[in-house]
Amino acid sequence: MAKEKRTSYRESLRLNPEDLCADLPREQLKFHDTGELEPLDRVVGQERAMRALEVGLGIRAKGFNIFVSGRTGTGRTSIITNLVKERAKQEKVPPDWAYVFDFTQPDRPKAISVPPGTGILFSRSVDSLISSCEVELRKLFTSPVYLERKNSLEEKAGASKQQLLLEVQKSALELGFFIEPTPQGILSIPVKEGRKLSPEEFQKLPEEERKVFGENSQKLHQLLEELVLESRRIDRQFAEDLRKMEKELASSLLEPIFLKYMEPFQEQEEIITWLKEVKNDLLSRLRDFKEKEGQEEERGGVDLSKYRVNLFVNRAGLKGAPVVFEPNPSYYNLMGKIEYRSAFGTWVTDQTMVKAGAIHVANGGYLILPAQELLASPFSWEALKRALRSGVARVENLSEFVGGVPTATLRPEPIPVNLKVIIIGQPRHFFLLHALDEDFPKLFKIRADFDTEFPRNEQSVADYASFLNLLTREDPDLLPFDSGAVASLVEYGSRLAGSKGKLSASFMEIADVAYEASYWAKIQSSKYVQAPHVKKALEEKYFRSNLLEEKIQEMIKNKVLMIDTRGMKIGQINGLSLFAVGNYWFGKPNKITARVFLGRAGVVNIEREIALSGPIHSKGVLILTGYLGGQYAQDFPLSLSASLTFEQMYEEIEGDSASAAELFALLSALSEIPLSQEIAVTGSVNQFGEIQPIGGVNEKIEGFFSVCKALGFTGNQGVIVPRGNVQNLMLKEEIREAVKDGVFHIWAIEKVEEGLEILSGIPAGEKDPQGKFSPGSFHARVSEKLFYYAQKLKDFFRTGPEEVKH
Repeated sequence: MAKEKRTSYRESLRLNPEDLCADLPREQLKFHDTGELEPLDRVVGQERAMRALEVGLGIRAKGFNIFVSGRTGTGRTSIITNLVKERAKQEKVPPDWAYVFDFTQPDRPKAISVPPGTGILFSRSVDSLISSCEVELRKLFTSPVYLERKNSLEEKAGASKQQLLLEVQKSALELGFFIEPTPQGILSIPVKEGRKLSPEEFQKLPEEERKVFGENSQKLHQLLEELVLESRRIDRQFAEDLRKMEKELASSLLEPIFLKYMEPFQEQEEIITWLKEVKNDLLSRLRDFKEKEGQEEERGGVDLSKYRVNLFVNRAGLKGAPVVFEPNPSYYNLMGKIEYRSAFGTWVTDQTMVKAGAIHVANGGYLILPAQELLASPFSWEALKRALRSGVARVENLSEFVGGVPTATLRPEPIPVNLKVIIIGQPRHFFLLHALDEDFPKLFKIRADFDTEFPRNEQSVADYASFLNLLTREDPDLLPFDSGAVASLVEYGSRLAGSKGKLSASFMEIADVAYEASYWAKIQSSKYVQAPHVKKALEEKYFRSNLLEEKIQEMIKNKVLMIDTRGMKIGQINGLSLFAVGNYWFGKPNKITARVFLGRAGVVNIEREIALSGPIHSKGVLILTGYLGGQYAQDFPLSLSASLTFEQMYEEIEGDSASAAELFALLSALSEIPLSQEIAVTGSVNQFGEIQPIGGVNEKIEGFFSVCKALGFTGNQGVIVPRGNVQNLMLKEEIREAVKDGVFHIWAIEKVEEGLEILSGIPAGEKDPQGKFSPGSFHARVSEKLFYYAQKLKDFFRTGPEEVKH
């Protein structure tokens, strides 16, 4: 009866070849090749993400920015970009922005908003205006009208000064002096009886007369001082009259010029106000346009850079709202910068050297940023948050942003921002930001999560085929795919998804294989990509990455790594672990051994003792104690010491997928029943002995299959997997053929008892109403051994080691 049950277990739990993969029959595809299909024109399998994007893009309120999370290759960036561009076409174009010189605050360039597309007109108009003004002002100072009026003012001032001099001369004669203007000043000469006295003659005059001359000289000196003061007043008046005349002429000259250039901007109050300030500033510096005496006209000599317009953001040619994807969101690329140029041994800047960042270009539209690059760029994330919180974007160099030593530089007027920011990243970026940054939930209220898989059905298979058609249309060098190739790529999509009922949403990986398959088809001069070409592409893809896997298999074959694939052994089993080399995963068998002995230490995980066991693996080992206690120690205490280890494993072990194998090895050591070394085991176990699904089941099976193939098949080799993983099986064709031929086997189990019987050939046993296991069963042997340990330990502590020994 036991033998019949045992055979039933081995046979009933053995999987059939059709259980190992979800083949897609070619006849289900109603086309010969993808050239007969329409290209894919919609988003596939991302309903959750698309609904989130619809809400996020539709709400313009503050804080409803979007964080897009998902695995690379799922089409996040292309889907978002295309979706946003289509939406942006329906929205209005935001205004242009320009920076101009602020005449009241020279170090704070003024930001001016102009209608979209007219910024370049504004900039060119101002350039033409200033050029025209410069030419006309230079002409003004050589024009007949100006020279005539200037001469008139000069004559008037000269006449006033001459009249003043005559009056002073008359008064001087009355005081006995003759005054004569000279280049060195005014010369006063004593006069007697109408004749000028020489110094010698003056000295010969009587003392009384010289004394009178001296007194009159003091009076004359006072008159001359008044003459000088009045003369200077006349000069000042002349200069003032000249400035007024120049300003009057210049103003009348500039007025029609400015009116002409103001005409297109009559509705732009800011521009009109600033142009009036430009005109007033030009009138205040007219002397800069005068030719210097003795020099020719030098147009380059007047610095007019302050009047230049910096077209900061130009929307010319834009249709709809802007969409900006910034792949390198460094601080300056994102927030803009103030540049400098070298001049006379120093660094100078002006309003024309203020440069826009991505946030300014995207203002009024959409800004798309990669999370990894954004967070890796110093200060970019903080600057973006500051702009979104405050609603304005400031252009300031890093020294100002981080609060360094204050320097004399420009501080441009901040520009109001109203845009939708979309960050594309991995799920870990979202979780980290949400946990560590209190501003993140306030600023990014919408999460669009892209799935890595979607259901496999008739429609999704058709979508895969349409996607391949889209690739061939976008790249004429790509050959069309026949139905067999499409079916093979669909099966590969299920393999990537790790499920028979799913397809991978990583279209990038599907496209990569498609391009490689097309390459091999061209090598064979085929008109179409066919199933063998896809198979060849996958084989080459694996071959490029499996060097380490082959080295490990070689070490197993040469007995450097000790793996047994034949015979029966006590306390030893082949477990399966998963290794990753970049994006290539492969399975590797590991010898797991267990030793048991008298004591109270319980189950000791050797890897944990030397810090090579991860927390999940350690948890899996601790669960074994719970299973032993619940299964066997209901009538006596659990008294044992046991050690478990992965032999020849020198790196950290993580995960609980080997806990079932560890339990089988431990039970074998307790029962002293040998287990088959031809069978490897993967699966985790809970405290009730239920076998739980694990990850990487395909790679683990294929890893053990490769080792058995290298060491030689016996016809009895195979792998035990959890029943819950049957849905994940998408094994290579070689393994399916081996199973079909009875060379290799795969069993799916749900509980420990099933695995024990498959491994040992002995019934696991069941408890009777008295709680006793079937005599001779696996469980009975384990229970007897544990009871023996409990009794032995009790005797040891009661009578001492010598009594127990005898």
